[in-house]
Amino acid sequence: MSYIKTWVERCDEHPDHQSGMVSNGMIQARMQEEIDDLREEIEKLRDVLRRVVVYPSGDRAARVAFVSVGCQISFPLHPQTTWALELLVEFDQARRAALEGKP
Repeated sequence: MSYIKTWVERCDEHPDHQSGMVSNGMIQARMQEEIDDLREEIEKLRDVLRRVVVYPSGDRAARVAFVSVGCQISFPLHPQTTWALELLVEFDQARRAALEGKP
């Protein structure tokens, strides 16, 4: 993930900055820059989430597909490791919610 500058850093580095004076307009402009940067980072993370898909495939099995590299991994889960399938299903639900823009 990229480093996202603070408003003060943005103001200090901006060409409109005049010897320590920061106006409300300047802060608003830097806030918009930060919003744009954050939206860009969110989109990068969503792109990663779009590339991983979890498919439960039976009572104790799951399949994970990594779309970007075109491979799929299937593995059985033993009765003692049903938590792993539950975790994968929970991950997939969170992934889908993130892609839909839900918190």
